[in-house]
Amino acid sequence: MVEAALFAAGAGLASYLLTHSATRILPRLGLVSTPDPNHPRPVPVGGGIVLWAVVFASLSLLTVLGHPVRPLADVVLAATVLFLAGLWDDVRPMAPRTKVLVQIAAASAAVISGVAFPSLGPGWAWAAAPMTLLWFVALCNAFNLIDNMDGMLPGVAATAAVFIGFFAFLTDRPATGFLAWIAAGACLGFLRHNLPPARILLGDSGSMFLGFLLAGLAIGDHPWRGMTQVGLTILVPAMLLAIPIFNATFVTVTRKLQGVPVSRGKADHINYRLLAHGLSRSRALGTVYALCVATGALGLVALAVDTLTYLAGAALFLVVLVYLAAFLHDGRVDDRQRDFRVEQSRRGWDQSPWYRWVLLIVAVSGDVLLVFASLYAAFHLRFDGAVPEAQLANLATVLPWLILFRIGLGLLRGLYDTRWSRASFPDTFRLAGTVALGTLLFAALVMALRVPSFPRTVVALEGLITMLFLVGTRLGVRRLGELAVRKRGAQHGMRTIVAGASDAVLTTYRELATRNGGDYHVIGFVEDDPRAGRGRFHGVRVLGPVSKLPALARLVRAEHVILAFPKESADAVEKHLQAVLAAGMTAEVVHLEIVAARTWLGRRALASSSSGKTA
Repeated sequence: MVEAALFAAGAGLASYLLTHSATRILPRLGLVSTPDPNHPRPVPVGGGIVLWAVVFASLSLLTVLGHPVRPLADVVLAATVLFLAGLWDDVRPMAPRTKVLVQIAAASAAVISGVAFPSLGPGWAWAAAPMTLLWFVALCNAFNLIDNMDGMLPGVAATAAVFIGFFAFLTDRPATGFLAWIAAGACLGFLRHNLPPARILLGDSGSMFLGFLLAGLAIGDHPWRGMTQVGLTILVPAMLLAIPIFNATFVTVTRKLQGVPVSRGKADHINYRLLAHGLSRSRALGTVYALCVATGALGLVALAVDTLTYLAGAALFLVVLVYLAAFLHDGRVDDRQRDFRVEQSRRGWDQSPWYRWVLLIVAVSGDVLLVFASLYAAFHLRFDGAVPEAQLANLATVLPWLILFRIGLGLLRGLYDTRWSRASFPDTFRLAGTVALGTLLFAALVMALRVPSFPRTVVALEGLITMLFLVGTRLGVRRLGELAVRKRGAQHGMRTIVAGASDAVLTTYRELATRNGGDYHVIGFVEDDPRAGRGRFHGVRVLGPVSKLPALARLVRAEHVILAFPKESADAVEKHLQAVLAAGMTAEVVHLEIVAARTWLGRRALASSSSGKTA
């Protein structure tokens, strides 16, 4: 590994120096980008030339030094086909179908040469070739899609390549580890020139080359030591490259929902959704890099745990990704899409009568995975990680019934109809009650079936873990949304105090916390209780009583005040309002009034007649 690290460092240095030269040479060759909202001025395109040259030269050097790189040469040669096609696309854009055909041809050549998923097991040999073809084509396009922001693809590819290298070394595939770390070094050397504002772009020559190369390296050069199960053979490479796959799946689904062509979207990737939630570009990049580190580490965990434990963890991770996608989707990118002239071309999936049922199926499927993960975790904890075969049989016996109880109760009690991004305490209480009722039914089932030597502690542990998982996933989306709103407010919003009756203050704050805009940065609460002292609600300070509102506002340098006094008289509210305005701040008043329908219609008619006379 030390020698591989030295090769990676050399590749990084070579890539850095060559990229520096490329920023001067490529514009003379006419390889520059077309101006867009991200790059108003032309930027050199063709960084893939540098990466390909470094990887190809390093492979040649490995061959000279006697490393067994013959299977890897087939991957690099097939990736070279994609590099050349991408380079042509950088000069003269190709149709999407043409690029896919070239990808299929290169993948077919790699499969014919013997590059395929290893150890698919008895009865699965027939699936190796089509699955490998799909794998290569999917990863080429996934890497092409994630190359959408300065610094994005090189950082993601470098992180993935590092973990692919670790995985290769740990499974006795040193040649694969060498080339993976060389690719990582080359990406890091290039990244220095590609961070915002980028001085050079990869282009399709780089994105398709890297996608194909890392897809091949994740599969490897021969069967892996300790890896024989078909599930892990496919799951571990997918985990190592999970973030490009997740981003590609996310943008494909969201574009279909909005009726936007899959090949036309631009500013709707996961990193742009993070920008919409208030993160800066550097923090959005850092967040995506951190997700790559997390998925890479989860890929390595497969070598340290048994198969069932890994599958349970992977199921839980998949559910987390689904809820993360729901949170990201709440980040509105309509303005950015318009900047790139992306428009709806057909009716989106969200306008289909089947849309609600599809969401229900996704939510139920996620809970099925959570129930499995919870039950297995309970057995795992009860037996200190070594679950006996007899107890695994018990798990298989009760799991279908437990799924039936959990999902059935959720449907009956309306858990799948609740908008958890706006959930209140009664919703959380109903969720907790549903889990508790399911646990009681589970205990009754164990006694009714007379499952031999079934540990009673598993029933209690499963209930607690299910409570944690279900509450965490559902309320986690809301909490992330509130944190994002607070972050946007802190960056762009007015420094705001919410003043009024305690309940009205909290209701107003919750309403502000669920909005997508960043107009308000709530820095404190002021209550109508004269004894109000310092404290915190939802992480926001209680500054003191409303009688000291102007002084408190000046003390914390507030710019804006929202008054929420639903039971105060109009004269009392006006008094507070005048005091705020006299202190040099702007203000708004929360008005809540319940009136009879006839009264409301009468006011509406009066307002209409008054506006008509004015006109």
